[in-house]
Amino acid sequence: MPPTTSTMFPTTTAYPSFTTFAPNATELIEEVTDSNWEEPPVPHWCFDFMVFYRSFNDTQSKIIVQDLEDYSKFSFIANGLVTTLLAMFGLAGNILLVHQIQHTRYFSRRLACHLAMLCCWDMALLLSCLLTYGISCLYYGIIPFVGVVAYLLFIFQPFASFCTTGTIWQVLAITVERYMAVSRPLEQRTRNAQFSVRAICATVVVVAFILNMTPMIFEHELTDCYEIRSPDPNSLSRNISYNIKTMIIPKPVIYIQVYAILVHLLPDIIFRAPTPIIVIAILTVRTLQICSNRMIGMQTIHARRNVPYMLTILNIKFILCNTLYMFNTILMEVLGYGGKVSSTQTELEVRQYLQSLYLTDFSNMLLAIHSATNWLIFYHWPTFGKTKKYSNMTLTSSASKTQVIDTDTALSLLSKFSANKNRICTDALTELCVNAPGIAIALLGAEAGQCRTREAFVQHIRIQKGGAIMADVIEEILLAFTQKHMSTTDIGELCRDIGYKYYMVHTHIGASQYRFIRQKLAELISQSNYPKTYKSNKVYHSNSANTQETEKNAFQRIFNFALREMKAGVTSAEVDVTRAQKPGSRHGTHPKEAKNTFTQHRSIDCEIPESRRQYGGMGATVRFVHPNGVVLPRAMSLDLTLAPRDYRLSLATTATTSNSVNVVACGDDSADATDDSFVDVDHPRDNGDAQHFHL
Repeated sequence: MPPTTSTMFPTTTAYPSFTTFAPNATELIEEVTDSNWEEPPVPHWCFDFMVFYRSFNDTQSKIIVQDLEDYSKFSFIANGLVTTLLAMFGLAGNILLVHQIQHTRYFSRRLACHLAMLCCWDMALLLSCLLTYGISCLYYGIIPFVGVVAYLLFIFQPFASFCTTGTIWQVLAITVERYMAVSRPLEQRTRNAQFSVRAICATVVVVAFILNMTPMIFEHELTDCYEIRSPDPNSLSRNISYNIKTMIIPKPVIYIQVYAILVHLLPDIIFRAPTPIIVIAILTVRTLQICSNRMIGMQTIHARRNVPYMLTILNIKFILCNTLYMFNTILMEVLGYGGKVSSTQTELEVRQYLQSLYLTDFSNMLLAIHSATNWLIFYHWPTFGKTKKYSNMTLTSSASKTQVIDTDTALSLLSKFSANKNRICTDALTELCVNAPGIAIALLGAEAGQCRTREAFVQHIRIQKGGAIMADVIEEILLAFTQKHMSTTDIGELCRDIGYKYYMVHTHIGASQYRFIRQKLAELISQSNYPKTYKSNKVYHSNSANTQETEKNAFQRIFNFALREMKAGVTSAEVDVTRAQKPGSRHGTHPKEAKNTFTQHRSIDCEIPESRRQYGGMGATVRFVHPNGVVLPRAMSLDLTLAPRDYRLSLATTATTSNSVNVVACGDDSADATDDSFVDVDHPRDNGDAQHFHL
């Protein structure tokens, strides 16, 4: 039984060698009619399944004819009606999404380019499906190989394979970039500058074109074929006549096993299925795991908060819709199921062939469903009855802080926090040490075992000093949110500088600890009963349960925003240290020689406007303006030595009321690099006005 045209993309189309299936043209014509006949003008007969098998009267041929009639009905519905509707729906939807991407800013520029290219691939694939077998199956039932359809198959069959390969690799590119963005965010920014979206898309187009379009000229050709025309019953002549049509036929090279393996099987496995699909599945799972571990601090703006879920749905849908295609590729190309070419096939082989037709059609329909519905995931539907504002900004943009918290709420939180900041932070740090013994050991070392009660932790000098540092950082961030001239970009720079400075702290605190400390701080601040005024005569009281809940939520938003930006600073610091430790690095082989804020001696002095020198009884001078400096409400001296196993942070803090802030970062070569302990604490010095300690 001859194989039909495989409409599965992008596998090789196995067109039958039509002249080998009938014993010869003379016998077939004699069986069809008793009329006189002439020698056919061309060697190839325009093959027709029904005519071919109806020319035989054996039982097996009749069964095959009945099976083909059943398949014709199925093909009319699946390949004809459903595919045509899907193609029209998908073409219209993808056009809408491309228009929306071009005229709005719902997505980042890089993601928008990827999505626009994905829409182009989907539209091209749907158009190919519509022209190759959508309209044809509506009219014929089973796809013919002659006439106009032959030209369409010759052009659009490899083009559809080209589009399918492009779609697979476009989704793979989006998945890889998303994985790199969440796993190595800072390196991804550098990589984005090196590899533009246009370069990636152009590479996908060129490679897909080479894999699918170039073999077309070597594998198939268009040739003339004859179609038997029945004699006119009203005519006296009973001679047979012929219609000459065009038919698509395969070239002998496709039956060479080495060629099939090198040109189709290996590229299919590597570039189409199953390798890309497996990679997409693995990276999607890894990305979801990383995102689930980083939920704390990942505050996003409304317009983009669902983008990770959109991309996850896209990948899951892609895997589901391409799994049957992958299975079909392995079954038919690797195992040869249903693909034996012979004029005398066994009943089992015929059954396998018919089943392969159904598998192919289901696979094609799933690919069409995938391409026709991708736009539904990303399209932003208009909202009726109310005005809904979208924003394309990220949290590091220069947009208003009201996206995170309003100024009055920030003033209320700052007022309640500042009066009892040391007690609040000391209590929160104590609760963290009680619930997380690892944090207690990191802070207290061997002395952690001696603190068996909560009161012992509260009274410990290191807990108190750690709480004081935490209080200063939180107060500085809250104060920044109260300044109307401060944008989220300025506050983000402040938080990133803090994260860069204290990056070693992040190595000991995980998502669960951040979640715990956020909840504890929010509770303690909302329950504070000693308000303090700032810049105005307002006193913020919040005794009601509703007000306390509102303040908790507001502080959690601030905490998430600040932690997100501090993590960016932590990543930057880790990259700088890693580069400094690489042999042959231009920064040297030791982190101490790296050109960054940790190790390069730097003194920053900046004047503070009169209106920002003092706030009530705060007793601290504040600076906001330098983007690379470490901003704290006290004059600080930072000494940091990075040894292979010893990281120490020495802070000398002194309250000041001067008009400037001096921030100094320098390396301390005298630090003992042989100490194996991570935390070392010196007792407070007896100089009266300064306290020296290691955290």
